[in-house]
Amino acid sequence: AGVLGWLNGLAWREGGDSVGGVNRLALRDMVQRDGRPLVGTLGGSLSPTELASVIVAVGERGDERLLLSGEAVDAAMASGLAVGLSRCTALLELDISKNQLGPEGIKLLGPALTGLTALTQLNLSNNKFGDQVGSLCNSLAAIGQIISLNISSCGLGVEGGRSVARTLQQMTQVTHLDLSSNMLRLEGGQAIASSLVHLHLLSLLNLRDNNMGVDGYEAVVRCLRHHSHIQNFWLENFALEGHSNAVTCVALCPDGSKVASSSWDKTVKIWSTLTGEQIMTIKGHLAGVNSVDWSPDNTKIASASDDMTAKIWNALTGELIMTLEGHSNFVRSVVWSPDCTKLASTSKKEVFIWDAATGAKSMQFDEHSDWVESAAWNRDGTRLASASLDKTSVVWNSITGQVIATLKGHTHAVTGVAWMQKDDVKSPSDSNLRPGVGSSMLVTASGDKTLIIWDEQTGQKVNQLRGHEGELNAVVWKGDQIVSGADDNSVMLWDAASGQQVCKLKGHQARVFSVAVEGSRIVSASGDRTAIVWNAQIGE
Repeated sequence: AGVLGWLNGLAWREGGDSVGGVNRLALRDMVQRDGRPLVGTLGGSLSPTELASVIVAVGERGDERLLLSGEAVDAAMASGLAVGLSRCTALLELDISKNQLGPEGIKLLGPALTGLTALTQLNLSNNKFGDQVGSLCNSLAAIGQIISLNISSCGLGVEGGRSVARTLQQMTQVTHLDLSSNMLRLEGGQAIASSLVHLHLLSLLNLRDNNMGVDGYEAVVRCLRHHSHIQNFWLENFALEGHSNAVTCVALCPDGSKVASSSWDKTVKIWSTLTGEQIMTIKGHLAGVNSVDWSPDNTKIASASDDMTAKIWNALTGELIMTLEGHSNFVRSVVWSPDCTKLASTSKKEVFIWDAATGAKSMQFDEHSDWVESAAWNRDGTRLASASLDKTSVVWNSITGQVIATLKGHTHAVTGVAWMQKDDVKSPSDSNLRPGVGSSMLVTASGDKTLIIWDEQTGQKVNQLRGHEGELNAVVWKGDQIVSGADDNSVMLWDAASGQQVCKLKGHQARVFSVAVEGSRIVSASGDRTAIVWNAQIGE
């Protein structure tokens, strides 16, 4: 009734059943349908004076939210917007995104924000005002505390980035900061990075798509290395395009600067994770390649193929070192031991261990009753865990071949397995993960759409994580977080101690077959023929 009252009053003052050409009954229907004290679709239909009157009415009624997203508010109308905002003091949320303010409009708007002492959320994205942010920055510095600040896709360049950086240095609190899809480049990125060190409550930072390059990216990482509270940290995300068939697996080199991808197009490709450049294509398999792994000493790459072989390649030159033959069916996966002396490969109902120096098969495990999809070594290489379509994961003593545990709990195929390294996970008092048992913890991924964390020493389920909408295909455990990929085309990050979902990464157009993590980089492989490099800060 209050909303309709001031709308009807404004219509009456304008002399009839319309406001700026908008039918009063249509306005009433819009407000009732939307259910919020917002201006809705008025912006593009009002004169600056009328828009000012509407916003003043919002302020006088004490509304805490003003959402003008996509209202066609341009530089000509910005004067009315500024006048109206200058009369508002109680606004907590202001959304002026997806308009046409431009450089002149933002100059008018900036000073009008000074009186909004309690502003907590400000969204100015998609307004293309470039570097003309001086007055805006002065107002933000005066406000001092903003929980969420979004200036993405506004055409900020180096100078605009420096202006925002100087403002951030004067602010006492920013929790969520989105500066993505601008043109900060190296200098702007470095300025932003240095301005964030004192913002100890910052939990989300998005700087992707800013052409900062390797040096800018590394500057941000260095400045925020001790911001362990940052849960979501996005820099340059980009797709690696070049395979002609599904990308089945990805593996990062030890320092994360390069990634190897395998594909059903029969090749392995090497890429830079910093620039997205394709460095090398490795050919030699006679059928699709299902798996790839980078040796911990950074010298070799192993691959597994439907041609029933695994191969070892020189990681620097791409030359073939040796072919491992012995499986009688497709080789589903291959993985290096931590000391680089052994390789494990999986196929139908069997797991082989190979001597990496000679290529001789040293051990064979035949405990599974169906295809073995993947395997993983524990940190010291004394345990090997396998994941099978028979719905189980088996933990083996890799030295004696003895079965240590058979983990049963999934209701569908087990597709992935990963170990937690000892002391990786902080163990809060309410956590099921007990201190000191990290070396015996592992996680499995399944077609039942869940992850299960296990205590290998007891064979007991510690926690079961739910959230994916499709069957899971891959899982890795890094630091305090677990990363998974699934048929719902997404990658998910989980807090290992609590089992809670941290965030969901969307970008693939088909199922995610594989995920890899090193430092602040996540890479995912998909049936859409691409791999995506996601730069997300992961606990180390």
